[in-house]
Amino acid sequence: MNSAECLNLTMLIMAIGSILVLAGWLWLAVIILQESTLWAIMVIIFPFSALLLVLENWETTRKPVMVLCTGCLFIFIGLVSQKFCSGSIVRHVGQGGGIVLVCPPHNSSRFVLRVG
Repeated sequence: MNSAECLNLTMLIMAIGSILVLAGWLWLAVIILQESTLWAIMVIIFPFSALLLVLENWETTRKPVMVLCTGCLFIFIGLVSQKFCSGSIVRHVGQGGGIVLVCPPHNSSRFVLRVG
């Protein structure tokens, strides 16, 4: 796998993360609208007020929040791997089926990320 393929993979990971974040927010918006119109207006004006609603109604908002957090995790992993793909040596592990990113030492440090 060369650097271009590695960057394509990281872009795919970030795209999946973005879709999950969008799905989580839309799911949460539906729950907010079902709660009350006042909550919906508050969330539009003050987006962080959604945290109050999530804390008050954790049982109903738990799943969309988990989808949203999973999407954020995917985006973070994509950003980190993109940083390392730009100057990394990417090797495919044969029988294991995973991908190993071995980054060259920039400041005498070595980073190895094993996926799979």
